[in-house]
Amino acid sequence: MRDVWSWRYVLGRLLVYGSFGAVMSGCSLQLSTIEAGGTSFSLILSSLAILMVLGLGVGLVYYKKVYEHKIRQLKNWNEERKKYQLSSLDQEASLLTLHKVREYLESSKVYLQADLSIQDVATAIDVHHRYISQAINENLGQGFRHFVNTYRIAEVKRRLKDPEYKRYTMVAIAESCGLKSKSTFNRTFKKVTGLTPSEYLEKEFPGSE
Repeated sequence: MRDVWSWRYVLGRLLVYGSFGAVMSGCSLQLSTIEAGGTSFSLILSSLAILMVLGLGVGLVYYKKVYEHKIRQLKNWNEERKKYQLSSLDQEASLLTLHKVREYLESSKVYLQADLSIQDVATAIDVHHRYISQAINENLGQGFRHFVNTYRIAEVKRRLKDPEYKRYTMVAIAESCGLKSKSTFNRTFKKVTGLTPSEYLEKEFPGSE
């Protein structure tokens, strides 16, 4: 259904703008018969009409992508709702589960382990991993991996300000916080903070690089 409607959306507008471009081109051709000196003017109008149609075509391709992205988001949201409709975890229990997960992570700091899995947490707090996933998704709109990474990045930022870690590189600190590689760290840091590691350093520690 998504593809059908997205292509109808694009084709409909292509017809509208294409017709408009054709009208403009027709007008410019008519103008060329009015006077001999009007030929150059008609060529300008024709060129503008072609450029306009091409510009609109590029714009439509962009808006088609935006449209499809919105449809995907809506579809994913509906799928998430359906996935949890049969769950016995109500809103109150969901919040309590999230609190339990947070409490465990903050007290044990197991998020520093690079290979931490949702099953590890489920076993530790004696809650089914599906309930943990549901609690994080429903209350925070995040997946388990991103949720854990927010703790890791917060710890990286804390250690960067700690004199005890001053002799370590940012990447070394990141690896000690459960982020396996430089590429993983860069990608995760940007996703969590909205800044690249370099941008963050420049903002928090001007002239440090």
